Amino acid sequence: MAPEKQFDFCVSGNGMVGSVTALALAQRGYSVAWIAPEILEPFSVNDEPDIRMSAISQGSVNLLEQVGVWQSIISMRAKPYSSLRVWETDGVETAFTSAEINTPQLGYFVENRLIQLACAKQAVNERNIQVFKTNLASVNSNGDDVNIQLENKVCIHSKWIIGAEGAQSQVRKCAGISTKAWQYEQNAMGIIVELNDDSKAETWQQFFPTGPCAFLPMHSNYAALIWYDDGLTLEKLNTLNSSQLKQSIESEFPTRLPEIKRVIKWASFPLTRMHASHYVKERSVLLGDAAHTVNPLAGQGVNMGFGDVKALLAILDDNLGAESLAQLGSQLNTGLNILHRQRNRVMMTALDCIYQGFKQTNGVTKLFRNSGLFIAQRAGIAKRQVIKFAAGLD
Repeated sequence: MAPEKQFDFCVSGNGMVGSVTALALAQRGYSVAWIAPEILEPFSVNDEPDIRMSAISQGSVNLLEQVGVWQSIISMRAKPYSSLRVWETDGVETAFTSAEINTPQLGYFVENRLIQLACAKQAVNERNIQVFKTNLASVNSNGDDVNIQLENKVCIHSKWIIGAEGAQSQVRKCAGISTKAWQYEQNAMGIIVELNDDSKAETWQQFFPTGPCAFLPMHSNYAALIWYDDGLTLEKLNTLNSSQLKQSIESEFPTRLPEIKRVIKWASFPLTRMHASHYVKERSVLLGDAAHTVNPLAGQGVNMGFGDVKALLAILDDNLGAESLAQLGSQLNTGLNILHRQRNRVMMTALDCIYQGFKQTNGVTKLFRNSGLFIAQRAGIAKRQVIKFAAGLD
């Protein structure tokens, strides 16, 4: 068996949330074991866009700047957006703009892999990080620390282990943390297209009885489309060739959709809502999709994950140094299990309300929805607070 190693934190997962967590902890002087099994393809300017991309709020951009990776990300590619338009009936829409809160943009659309690559590059310069390119095998809490066995037979001792390896979190399973989850009736299809012209810095979403259709601008003249519908409909769309899918998009999407040159790639996926019963249990902490998954219709998924990171860092900054990490349980329980989990629960409930509200098809409900959009457009201070909250600037 390989020799045992001692760390302050072990971070499991090299997705976006796990990567940023490992960097942020190391930069605060903590020793970090980073379990990073995912192999990332290097970036090339000639690469077509990945289908896995995210809306990164301005608040999340601020976190990426703090850990020193944002300039690396935008040196590859990212698309700022300054306006979000939402409507159901033509002529009745709500526009949320960065100008209303005096910021240059609300956020950026970025391919997930580019955030991961930028973090991996930065980690090379962090002397407090040791990277383990293998998978987690087992976790056992033992008093004031946790024993972690890796698949390569290395044994790690850490004061805390952080699970940030996604919805199928091994840390969550090892800690015995239960979840409450269900699958939405709608599925979603992500589609990468090339446009005839560069797209504006504007994203939009129109709601239909079968589900929303969304447009997300990307770098140059690329864009991502999100098509929500029932699983059977999207399964049929998945079987089409690119020309046939292009025709279906042009037939079903709003007329304001820019002219499509070609459809590049597409994939559909089920939508699941999951919330862990605890974010902290014994020596285990859950962040990001390991703790919660949400409907992507408002683009809040990874931003909630980055919010988890900020909540954890705030607790560490406000309390104890590395020498007293083992005694941090009560602060983490109050800050993450109670206060921050409740904040996330409010966001998840709001997303569920949007989903359920626009799913109803009767005339009275539709009238209320459109009246709500009309009022929201003219809501002044309340509207600005909503924009700040969505942009992560509250």
